Amino acid sequence: MMNGYKGDWNTTMLGDHVDIQTGFPFKSKEYVDDPSGVRLLRGDNIVQGKLRWEGVKRWPQADASNFGEYSLQADDVVLAMDRPWIEAGLKYAWITERDLPCLLVQRVSRLRGKNGLLTPFIQYITAVRLRVE
Repeated sequence: MMNGYKGDWNTTMLGDHVDIQTGFPFKSKEYVDDPSGVRLLRGDNIVQGKLRWEGVKRWPQADASNFGEYSLQADDVVLAMDRPWIEAGLKYAWITERDLPCLLVQRVSRLRGKNGLLTPFIQYITAVRLRVE
């Protein structure tokens, strides 16, 4: 008995409680330089535990609504899939309100809680796991 817990532990697969999505292959020839364009979250924007927006690529604001399923939300966890583990560690971060709006680009995955799992818990287990290793 641990910490007064008397019941049985339920075992589950994390995949049963995490919605995982990969990004869309936006055509680079359609990127815009307009600062009002929607930011595209690419693997280059993800560093260990945070996002960097210098040199960000953008998508036309008028067309962004056509890609709603690739719209990120606050608390979403994102992982770079090209060279996800570099000397400094795993390329992961989570989205904050100040990062929005932004769209998910191919070779980046988004993790979001489902079936009762809160997305901030995914942030927690990702960050804690990385500190342990």
